[in-house]
Amino acid sequence: MSVYTVLSREDLTRFIDRFDLGPLLRFEGITDGLTNTIYAVRTAAGDQILSLTESGIQGEALPLIARIMRHLAMRGIPVPEPIANRDGEHVQMLKGRPALLMSRLEGCQPDVIQPGHVAQVGGMLAELHRAGIDFPEQRPNPMNPHRWSHWINRMAPTLRSDAPDALALIESTLEQTAPLFEESGLPMGLCHADLFPDNTLFRTGALTGILDFDFACHAHLVYDMAITLNAWCFTAEGDADEALLNAFARGYLQVRPVQQAEIDAFPTACLAAALRFAASRLLDRCFPRAGSQVTVKDPEEYLQRIRFHQSNDLSALFTA
Repeated sequence: MSVYTVLSREDLTRFIDRFDLGPLLRFEGITDGLTNTIYAVRTAAGDQILSLTESGIQGEALPLIARIMRHLAMRGIPVPEPIANRDGEHVQMLKGRPALLMSRLEGCQPDVIQPGHVAQVGGMLAELHRAGIDFPEQRPNPMNPHRWSHWINRMAPTLRSDAPDALALIESTLEQTAPLFEESGLPMGLCHADLFPDNTLFRTGALTGILDFDFACHAHLVYDMAITLNAWCFTAEGDADEALLNAFARGYLQVRPVQQAEIDAFPTACLAAALRFAASRLLDRCFPRAGSQVTVKDPEEYLQRIRFHQSNDLSALFTA
């Protein structure tokens, strides 16, 4: 949620005038995260969040993303609710970018991740998977192995000279994990696909919000589980935290049983989930995007996840 598109007060005033929210009072850019431009906005009606989509792929999907969020909100998942303008439109253009104004939820991401946080996240992810069962639309995964392959090919000349070990690692992992996404026997459904700590809110220890559905898609549920486990259950030094791993599995299983086929596929899913973010972070490092407040995350964190999963099988977490 970096700031790539700078908005003036005049820009935002004209935009907010399309809504029944009263006048714009204040605004500020939010720099946590990576993908889109995010502003915190205060109007006479209260606090909102404004997201400007910087990717063409995400922009085309924004009306569907808004429908996903509305669907989940109606089923009790704590997500921001898209706000319609006076014409009933949720997605509009602002400075040439598709824009979505949403309600702002209370809370903040945890400073120190505890098992109690992770158990709630595991349970809420399972609730989200259940809530998505009757969502009538299917968005293909925009961050699929074909996309990873394109990234790797684009980065290869740079990595071959600057980080040959990293290139070899992601190339071999792509070959190993790509078949997972052709597996038809695994349960599929609505996935968040980016459930990191900075996409959650907590207040007095209780989970109050799930944010950022830019990558939400129809995919294998076990892949979404692996993304979330990778994001929440490792230390800053790259080691797996047993208490956090067990808390995640416990929270998820209390809501949704996991099939044996998913347990068998879990090691490969963990590798695939690690590769997805290692590759995107390497891409951002090789080809940084311009912006006034841009966050670039360290790819080594997820290269280390790949190395860990090559040597460790976590599927036993989900066995009875």
